[in-house]
Amino acid sequence: MISGDSIIGKIINLFFNQTIGIKIYAAIYKDPSYFTIFILLFIIILIISFLYIYSYNIIVTTTDKMDEQIRIIEKKIVNDNYNIIEHFDYFESIWTKSKSKWALLIDHQEIDNIEQSINKIKRIIGLKDKVELLGEIGILKFYIDHIKRQNTLTYENIF
Repeated sequence: MISGDSIIGKIINLFFNQTIGIKIYAAIYKDPSYFTIFILLFIIILIISFLYIYSYNIIVTTTDKMDEQIRIIEKKIVNDNYNIIEHFDYFESIWTKSKSKWALLIDHQEIDNIEQSINKIKRIIGLKDKVELLGEIGILKFYIDHIKRQNTLTYENIF
């Protein structure tokens, strides 16, 4: 049983046994330890918000850079220009730098999917098979866009 004198008991009393608003002010005025709890909860919410914004920024900036390189590669392939090695190497360097950060933020299956797609594209570039190369680049583009959409705070992602 939770006593009213413990910190957890005070939180429960503060949020569940009273109406929010004026009652919180009254509780803080009556017992200053409620103020400490209120400040701690506020700090925790700020930290979580900051971490979300930071992780979102990492994902968006790297996916935008990779998406730009994929678009350049796609245009060159459509125009039958298979001189895409330098663009694909740049794409791969962006991926290598961001992969370790992404491992902390997203599902590892997503990272494995991108790795497999990159390896397939490397093999197909040597064959110069336009249809297969465009198909695999489209899959890679989908994986990257999916990660960006999945980590964007939207109504569908919350509920």
